Amino acid sequence: MTFSNYSVYYINIINLVDIKLFTELTQMKLTAKVQYAYKAILELALHYDSKAPIQINAIARVQGIPRQFLIQLLIRLKNAGLVKSVRGMEGGYLLTRAPSEINLAHVISAVGDNILVKPNPVKLDDGSGRIFMKICDEISKRVISNLQEETFDNLILKFKSENLSYSI
Repeated sequence: MTFSNYSVYYINIINLVDIKLFTELTQMKLTAKVQYAYKAILELALHYDSKAPIQINAIARVQGIPRQFLIQLLIRLKNAGLVKSVRGMEGGYLLTRAPSEINLAHVISAVGDNILVKPNPVKLDDGSGRIFMKICDEISKRVISNLQEETFDNLILKFKSENLSYSI
């Protein structure tokens, strides 16, 4: 092995160790709350053009969301201004704006979850720890930016391109 090959090999091992260390020292998990809220908004977005409200039971059945949990999520999404409810026999829920105007960051914020990359509780008050915290902050900014760019009109296209079937 030549010196340059050895250097590349060594750098690759360091990168793998850094990735493993970074994964162990940080946590970013999307909760069931976020995943179910995403599925609820996606279902409403899929039917946005029909202008017909979608009933809770239909959303729960098609998207596999526990009904009681869905009710709680829809209240949060309504309070955040992402959905509105329609009363009556033909009532249900509708998006308050076009899928192109709703992104994943809106949904995460609506259900009250945090989308920051946070270090696990270890002592990071020394110089290397402060650098690590800055890296986490930068990654958080990138993650937030990506979530803001991921609108539900794009997600509908991705959903349909996967040839996933749905019906209400």
